[in-house]
Amino acid sequence: MTARSNPDEVKDQSLPLRSTTVLQLQTVRVICQPQDMEEDFVQWRISPVEVQMAPEETAPIHALVGDLAVGAGEWFVGATASIVFAASDDEADETAMREELSAVAQQYGPWAARLLWDHVSAAARTAAALCHGSVGRIDIPGDMPDITYPSPAGQTGRTTNDE
Repeated sequence: MTARSNPDEVKDQSLPLRSTTVLQLQTVRVICQPQDMEEDFVQWRISPVEVQMAPEETAPIHALVGDLAVGAGEWFVGATASIVFAASDDEADETAMREELSAVAQQYGPWAARLLWDHVSAAARTAAALCHGSVGRIDIPGDMPDITYPSPAGQTGRTTNDE
């Protein structure tokens, strides 16, 4: 079960571009295959990934994974990408000190969502266009759907649309 947050609250949490540095953005998985599902669905999730701790004199390094799954009739398309970034603001230090991966997703997910969405949705569209028999049957949304974030321990997950 997930709770919805107010989009205005998410926008207030967005980080200015000058406070983070993208170190890597890469596709991890792309898949297009027939499926036996009866209901269509679109799932968009952002989750944290543990990375090696940086030396104290450098900015904390974090990683997030964006995962898109689309079921359309007889077809399934999925794409996953990861982003590794260094954060150089006071809030980053506080997040790193908490050593809780879900805190990283909550803090930086709204900022990384657009980068990850653009990357995975393009990969999913390419896969759907090249997947024999699926052309015209799979609709990857143009607008970023609601995002599901992992839950901090003891709480339910949250979803939001960053736009």
